[in-house]
Amino acid sequence: MMMRESSNYPGGRYMTGKVLGLSVMLAEADDSEFPDYSYWINFTPKADWARVDRHILDGLGELLGKELSSHGFDVALALEFGKINGKKMVFEARKP
Repeated sequence: MMMRESSNYPGGRYMTGKVLGLSVMLAEADDSEFPDYSYWINFTPKADWARVDRHILDGLGELLGKELSSHGFDVALALEFGKINGKKMVFEARKP
């Protein structure tokens, strides 16, 4: 992962990297839809995945949500990102 700076992100910085054909971005959150969460993680498939249903990554989000919650993090998975009051899954922090 590489730290980058941008005034477009809260705190003025974000991290980006690539893994398994996905671009991964991690940044501080400031989404009014998720006010109780400090960070957001975004997975974007490579350009040649354009023909694949983007919802295929929902399973990865669920897996990551379960894993992070088992390490003490509260996690919300937006299933309709960008839609006000859209569907989401919530994983409450559990003690390891």
